[in-house]
Amino acid sequence: MADVTLYSRSLSAPITLFKHDELIQRETSIRNLSKESALFIWYQLLFEIVLGSAPSINARKEMLNEFKQAYHNNPIELKKISEFQFNYSPKTALRWYTRDCFLFRSLNKSMRIQNVVEIYKYRWFLRDLHEQLSQLHSTQSAILTFSKVYRGQLISFEELEQMRSNIHGLISLNTYFSTSTNKDVANEFCGGGLARPNYESIIFTIHIKPNMTMKPFASIQEFSYMQDENEVLFSAGTVFRIIAIHEPTDGIWSVELELSNDMQEDWDEFMRYMRTEMLERPTLFTMGNFLSEMGDLEKAEQYYQLLINELEHENDMGAVLTAIAGVHYRRCDYSTAISYCDDGLKRMINLPETHPDLATAYNLRGMIHDGMNQLDDAMHCYEHALHIHEQSLPLNDLLIASDLSNMASVDSTAHRFDQASKRFEQALKIKLSILPKDHHSVARTYVNMGLLYAEQKNWTLAMNFYDKALAIQQKILPTTHLDLSVTYVNKARIFIEQQNFDVARQLCKQALDIQLITVPLNSNYLANTYSLLATIDIQTGNRLQALHSLEKALQFEQDCHISWERICHLLNRIGDIHIKNGDYQLVLKAFMEALDSIPAATYGLLRFATYNNIAIVYYNIGNYTMALKYYHQSMDCLNTMNSPPSNINLLLLYQNIGLSYVAIEQYDLALEYFARVFSLTDESSILAKNFSNIGNALFHKQDYSEALQNYELALNHYPINDSARAATYNSIGMIHQLLGDIPRALNNYQQ
Repeated sequence: MADVTLYSRSLSAPITLFKHDELIQRETSIRNLSKESALFIWYQLLFEIVLGSAPSINARKEMLNEFKQAYHNNPIELKKISEFQFNYSPKTALRWYTRDCFLFRSLNKSMRIQNVVEIYKYRWFLRDLHEQLSQLHSTQSAILTFSKVYRGQLISFEELEQMRSNIHGLISLNTYFSTSTNKDVANEFCGGGLARPNYESIIFTIHIKPNMTMKPFASIQEFSYMQDENEVLFSAGTVFRIIAIHEPTDGIWSVELELSNDMQEDWDEFMRYMRTEMLERPTLFTMGNFLSEMGDLEKAEQYYQLLINELEHENDMGAVLTAIAGVHYRRCDYSTAISYCDDGLKRMINLPETHPDLATAYNLRGMIHDGMNQLDDAMHCYEHALHIHEQSLPLNDLLIASDLSNMASVDSTAHRFDQASKRFEQALKIKLSILPKDHHSVARTYVNMGLLYAEQKNWTLAMNFYDKALAIQQKILPTTHLDLSVTYVNKARIFIEQQNFDVARQLCKQALDIQLITVPLNSNYLANTYSLLATIDIQTGNRLQALHSLEKALQFEQDCHISWERICHLLNRIGDIHIKNGDYQLVLKAFMEALDSIPAATYGLLRFATYNNIAIVYYNIGNYTMALKYYHQSMDCLNTMNSPPSNINLLLLYQNIGLSYVAIEQYDLALEYFARVFSLTDESSILAKNFSNIGNALFHKQDYSEALQNYELALNHYPINDSARAATYNSIGMIHQLLGDIPRALNNYQQ
């Protein structure tokens, strides 16, 4: 049987690397922070929340029950679990952590993979461990009895190469970091170079200077289970600088490190604010809120579900359900989100009318309505939330800023641009007066302001706000955060407008890289991005790839059941591509599916456009009777709409109906519809086409005199270089030829 102690303590602890060149840039511009450092900082904040969380009465009991279940076939470990259950006290935390047993293995596994929800289950033990280590650090730090410690372990060749290319950069380990003042002890754990090619043996030599870290570390020899190892334990998240890496001697690499506080200095403002927020507004939901803010929605939901079982007050249930609704909202799973939100509101029925939990729920419900494009309902909810906040909070509170920002987003979508701009400016002013300038909430306001200017087609200002947002997001958010993908997509839309398709495509692919690993596959984030990629492919002539992207978008849109309008629009776009490919069977299939996606009692532009598209297909394949059927349904749809139809829609419809009647030789009906066009426009190009159509109908009726008059009127309206003039001259020539006037016929043919 393998040596469990050697296995568990010598294999590579997960290392976070911060590149040296990024650190050099950071000294002059904080915006160029290593992307990985953002994830590290969020993890440290979450770990601090764990340490500050008050354990519930049942937390220890539930943890022990999980251990017993996991080791139910292992009598040796069950005996240790029993010993722990009856003999553990806070003063023995270090002893139990350093003992080779169930606790060390389970806790370190959770910390290695940064599973914060699992780590949360150990919070009562971690508090004891941290407190005991901190007390020892406080006692020992005044007079350090060691300036150098060692650690032996195995790491992969890839990890070693990353460190070798990062001399003078920073590293941190996710777990508690065990070292020894005795190099011989470290040698016992490095593997002696015998694990190649899978692992490399290394010995860390760590140089210690006083006051170089805020993380506690201490000699724990008197408190360790392994008292012969001269152990010095460093807290999880301690940062070290790589000084040098020396080629192996006897198969063992030597890596020199020193304690560093560079990360703490660079992130001081952000960390200080976030810690203040944790202290000033501590709630049961702080952990879940932070997980959600950093974009780890799966872990956030796991935490909230865990919290349901630990609630001591039924009044808190509504807030937990609202928090879960928020997770589903961020995934764009609006039906699930609204179900949880409504359930949460029902649980809050006995709360005072100005209770902040009610405002949170109404705000979230507004966001869900906003996402579903139900703007009036969204604004009603936002106004309700603002009314509650204004009665209980100062007017410059962040929650009021959020209310104003949400209301501004609705104003922007509804094209109330001045009102939207005013509210966004109010929200931004409040946020900048309270938050660090590089806070992710500030970035979200910049994104919203970018959207406002994009709606007004002010691409320069829109891009300016997107770039401001992206600079913050790339600095402080994990690289897989959904907010980054949203900004990439928004920037891509502007580059499409500017015909810069290569950059737009690259941004969409960056967004997809994030979305494919962070959101469920029934998310309209993916639908929107694939739809945008299709637009790029259509513009660049890649119809096959465009069709693939549209079909992907349709699949995701149908799976998330959010908007029949989007489904209908996508099916119409798919039909358009099949038209260009000349595959009318697939065209009709797509357009008919689009028609079926529209609710039966819904009459609007999408139904009109879909009827019209179907009619055009039938006309193109020569089925004029079916074309007329759908053109007339288009007209019925326009007449049923609440708002009057636009002139352009009507005149195109009249022209198409007229052409269809010409095709089935019902010329009087054709002339009737062509005549209706004149009351709708005075644009020369349209009038020219209409006179030409009338001339054709009269030609077929053999009313040559009237036909000639209309052809002449068409020529008067066509631009001098319009290619349609040639067809008109040809028609005039044919009439003169039929009338026996050969010279005139030849003259027009020559024209």
